[in-house]
Amino acid sequence: MAGECPGHLYYEGLKPLPEHNPSELVTTLISDRVSVPLTSRQYLEHELHLLRHEGTKAVWWHHYLHFKEGVMVALVDRVRAMGRLGIWVAMVDHWRMPVGRWSRELPSGSRDTDRFPGESLNDAAARELYEETGWIIKPEALGLLFPGQLYGSIGVAVQPYHVFEGAAGNAEWQEGFTGHDKEETGQLVLGMHRLEQAVNSIGREVVEPVTSASLAKLALKYGVT
Repeated sequence: MAGECPGHLYYEGLKPLPEHNPSELVTTLISDRVSVPLTSRQYLEHELHLLRHEGTKAVWWHHYLHFKEGVMVALVDRVRAMGRLGIWVAMVDHWRMPVGRWSRELPSGSRDTDRFPGESLNDAAARELYEETGWIIKPEALGLLFPGQLYGSIGVAVQPYHVFEGAAGNAEWQEGFTGHDKEETGQLVLGMHRLEQAVNSIGREVVEPVTSASLAKLALKYGVT
């Protein structure tokens, strides 16, 4: 049963990034000839090795160069902020192995027509928003924040992102949502964060470039400084 987002998910202060370090877990990267357990420190060295010595035969690197279309969602709350003043935006924490640190980001993912035949970009954005935050919104209630595509870290992941914006007033919170068990993969549900605090944390807690650009665009749109 859906309902209003619990007030405890609205953070008044800047919540610190998680303390645990998923890089202590080994990650297996697989090419067509190699299966190697890696820590985050070894990650980029391994990628460079595959690029120099195996070229496009390296399935992992090939995956990055031919990534599916990405979607990112800015769910903005100007109405149902439990009586609080300000603009709120849904965010999650991701462990980003290539840089070896946590990053606070807008919910994002990929359009997956393999698992969901015929999935549109709006469909994918609505699905990813729910999977990562528990907010349910109709795909048609999402509109593009930017007229075109944005790219993440060119040279490592050339995934094009379509950034959407939706209003929390058009969404419902899934009561009892706890998210998938993603701690081992480095994703933690955060909740609703004040937009001005999120913008001021760019370059510190927020390091992902598409999230940074999207937060800056929202700040301009809503007059947040």
